[in-house]
Amino acid sequence: MQDEKLIKNNPKLQEVQNQHYDVLGYTSAFLGSVLTASNFVCMRKLREVHFTVLIFSFSVVSVILSLVLIPFLSSFKAPVNWREWVYCVIVGVSGLLGQILVSIALKKETAGLVSVTRTVDIALAYLLQITWFGEIPEAASVVGAGLVVLAVAFMTIEDSLLNFLRRIFGGTSIV
Repeated sequence: MQDEKLIKNNPKLQEVQNQHYDVLGYTSAFLGSVLTASNFVCMRKLREVHFTVLIFSFSVVSVILSLVLIPFLSSFKAPVNWREWVYCVIVGVSGLLGQILVSIALKKETAGLVSVTRTVDIALAYLLQITWFGEIPEAASVVGAGLVVLAVAFMTIEDSLLNFLRRIFGGTSIV
């Protein structure tokens, strides 16, 4: 009974309970992740195709889909000042360069490893959010981003760590 009162009277918990979450936003994020994973697997299967062919097809399809879908899905407005134009150019250049680097990475590594390594973008997004926009994320978000970076770091040294443990404990298996 006392615990119930503490929970009901806790302003932080009430704030979380009263938050409104945008279903379209979360659904879009989830579907975007599914499509990105599909993209990684397909690009991995096409590792014999030169990355410029993949980037060209990505660009052409992006232009066509944008021309078809923008009029139906949003009210298109061009950037109105130089700052918005600069951000648009940054989005275009960083997106294209990122796609090129992912294409190259998928020729050398598995889709799973590349996608896990790309989760570092969570921590980098927080860093840019702080430095560019002065927005401080909540502590739980920072801890979560730190755990993701730590997991990726351990994945990069996985083979070395397993070999080290095999030398210490002997044998070919650690299970």
